[in-house]
Amino acid sequence: MIVCLSAGLQSSDGKYPQVKNGMYLGAQTRMDALVTLARRMPAEPIVVVGGYGHDGSQLQCDQMAEYVTKVLPNRKVTKVNSLPCTNHNIIALAKNKQLRNGKMTVLSSGYHLPRVYAFWNKQDLGPVNLVSAEDVMNYDPKIEFLVEFERRQASEAQGQWHIKTGKYQDSCKPYSRWHFAKDIIGN
Repeated sequence: MIVCLSAGLQSSDGKYPQVKNGMYLGAQTRMDALVTLARRMPAEPIVVVGGYGHDGSQLQCDQMAEYVTKVLPNRKVTKVNSLPCTNHNIIALAKNKQLRNGKMTVLSSGYHLPRVYAFWNKQDLGPVNLVSAEDVMNYDPKIEFLVEFERRQASEAQGQWHIKTGKYQDSCKPYSRWHFAKDIIGN
């Protein structure tokens, strides 16, 4: 199965942000890569994992599924609700026993994969095939977004260090007070 981690919410123009808060995000590249992989692997189930928008009003996975089915109308997309961070995306996958029976190809932005792997191992989910959206799309974000990409790389390195040293701060704690969080928040 092809699993795409949260790409956030679309802009009003229907596109996903490539840059957010001055850092490369690569969300549109991630969604384009999901569609490309789904075309290359037509027998594989598609799973999207996404949290609520920061105001709690809309699920990211709803938009992601809609994006895929507009391009590939005959494909079924399974949605997995999560809180809006990588850690909780992985926790949501770990809690979904139906999905854990299959071999997963997890798609995310290339800069993101070391952190995905660290959270994956923390949940003891076994082998996983991690795929970089930029590799699928043969795209080098440094050409278009050099400064933003360098900022993202520095932020990711710091995040990986926090995970390794046990100093990771759960960015989703403020969301745990929302009524829906009790069903999807993990440990």
